[in-house]
Amino acid sequence: MARSGDPGAARVLDAAVAAVDNFRHILPVDGGFALSLYVRGLLDSAYWTLESPSTPPDIAARIRDAEQLIARGHEEAVAVLEAALSGPR
Repeated sequence: MARSGDPGAARVLDAAVAAVDNFRHILPVDGGFALSLYVRGLLDSAYWTLESPSTPPDIAARIRDAEQLIARGHEEAVAVLEAALSGPR
């Protein structure tokens, strides 16, 4: 669009930047929450990590805490879960 001189290109670019800038993994929907595929994958990894007998108790506790916060729709819990899953096991 921009190459052809379309004046709408700036609006499209602004909208794209705004969408990325406001990206959320947890979206309120009909009184509940929708989770991004990324978060669903993290939760799946969390499940298997909790199932592993080699997972240290402190890591398991951090994962459970993050899971509970995600279930309540807290976006910041995604970073907590990422950190817990990337820690030593």
